[in-house]
Amino acid sequence: MSLQSDIQTALTLTRQGNHKAALKAAKAAMKKHKGHPLFPNLAAVALCAAGKEREAIPLYRKALELDPSFHDARRNLGLALAATGQTAKAETVLAKAAALQPEDFNTWLALASARRSLQKFEEARAAAAEAVRLAPRNVQAVRLLAETDEDLGEINAALSGYRHALKLAPREIGLHYSIADLLIYQLQTAEALKVLEEARSVEPDNTKTLSRIAAQLNAAGLPDEACTVYRDVLRLDPGNANALLQLALALPADELAELQETAEAKLKKTPAKTLDHATLDFAAAHFARRTGDFQKAAELFRSGNKTVAQLLPYDRRQQTHLSQEAFDRFPEPAVLQADAAQEPCPIYVIGMPRSGTTLTEAVLGAHPAVIAAGERRIDERMVAALQSSAPFGTEEVKELARVTRENLPPMPAGTRAYVDKMPENFRFLGFLLQASPQAKVIHLRRDPRDTALSQWQTLFAGGALPYTYDLRAMAHRFNLYAELMAHWHRVLPGRILDLRYEDLVADVEAGSRLIASHCGLDWVHEMAEPHRHTGQVLTASLHQVREPVHTRSVRKWEQHLETLDAFVSELAPDLWPELREG
Repeated sequence: MSLQSDIQTALTLTRQGNHKAALKAAKAAMKKHKGHPLFPNLAAVALCAAGKEREAIPLYRKALELDPSFHDARRNLGLALAATGQTAKAETVLAKAAALQPEDFNTWLALASARRSLQKFEEARAAAAEAVRLAPRNVQAVRLLAETDEDLGEINAALSGYRHALKLAPREIGLHYSIADLLIYQLQTAEALKVLEEARSVEPDNTKTLSRIAAQLNAAGLPDEACTVYRDVLRLDPGNANALLQLALALPADELAELQETAEAKLKKTPAKTLDHATLDFAAAHFARRTGDFQKAAELFRSGNKTVAQLLPYDRRQQTHLSQEAFDRFPEPAVLQADAAQEPCPIYVIGMPRSGTTLTEAVLGAHPAVIAAGERRIDERMVAALQSSAPFGTEEVKELARVTRENLPPMPAGTRAYVDKMPENFRFLGFLLQASPQAKVIHLRRDPRDTALSQWQTLFAGGALPYTYDLRAMAHRFNLYAELMAHWHRVLPGRILDLRYEDLVADVEAGSRLIASHCGLDWVHEMAEPHRHTGQVLTASLHQVREPVHTRSVRKWEQHLETLDAFVSELAPDLWPELREG
């Protein structure tokens, strides 16, 4: 056969999707036409279609050796490198491909994805914007541009981008989720629920959509309505692990028995060492706890935590590095630039998860001039800088301040302050106060044993907080946190109010007066009744914070000494004076 007929055969088989035959034809042609670059490229394309990208890479390289101007081979090589986790190499190859063929939309799209994976967020956005310029109606490109805006904290731009993508693909459920997530983040609860209901109208029996609706109803303080939707989930997917867990936490006591049996039966049939099995462990544990079988609950919590710890291992080295970076970047007392006070002023409420930060946010949010803004996102560039020891200087701090201020949720006239209770802010206080020198900081300090117990009995959404599923990892993280908070007190003297959770719940009026004074607010009596004024709550505390303030959780650790032994034994006594108090 001639060269032309061999080319035609290989191309036709490739276009037909008959990749096995295409690979065979391309390899045969490679032997006959050793100097032609098309055949190794087509062979590599066939291998990639079979999920064998690593085998394809040498063939793409061979095609480029034969013809260094072969653009498709270069772009395809970049895609294969990215697919095999060689992202830095992929970016280099794709950047060259984009420079040589700047009108190739697919190259820009792949380059944007590679840069995003490398946490090069500004460069990723530039590449995504170029892809959209070349293909303005391509949903994948428009969506990727919105995602890069979201990475950069440009929430309003991201919302606009996702909405544009949804107009192009109105039945794309994932776009509904992206829009709803950002609306929830921006405290636009009713609009978020409307978007989720639109998704429900597209696929009425989609249990993921129903679960999101139920979660948002819970967050909005509508537990009865949420439970109804979670029951709809179980009707469509009997034994749905997340629905059972949420119902175990929210149902009235007299409705627990039936679903407890369902959870335990489903647990026996679910493969071990899976997230579903762990979720059912937690669900069954909460059913047992609420019906008074505490020994059974303890065993189930232990099993569920062990599974999640295996699935989501805690990286001690990385976490130690992040803390050391904070020490190194702020070694001396910080000199904060005087800045004209701008309103609304941020109030950072920090503390370990389950230490009372949500309650403190609710106390502040009850003030008419304060908005409880939830857990605001951390600027990804700041995180990337700490992870890679990269610079984060004056210009980056200015950009952090701009992005934060321009992407706050809508706030009514007269708002003087907003609360940001992101737990990870304890790592970034130096940067945050440089960006907003007028900010206030409230640090919740709770007996570590009670905090740990609460974390141990919580399955955090989305695989967050992997240290909470391993008691020794938990102690390591607690020690890092306590060391860093002591450091911030040294280098940011007088800027942080330490507030004991135990004192706040024992006398919420006195505690709320202290909070108001530190934040420069006139105390109002509503602050002593936070449960009456709680808005959207997206954390694991959503049920507790709607109850009147109580002390039932104080020293609860005393009932779980055996469970917590591995944790307590690795806490540093000099960092945790509570241990000396008994």
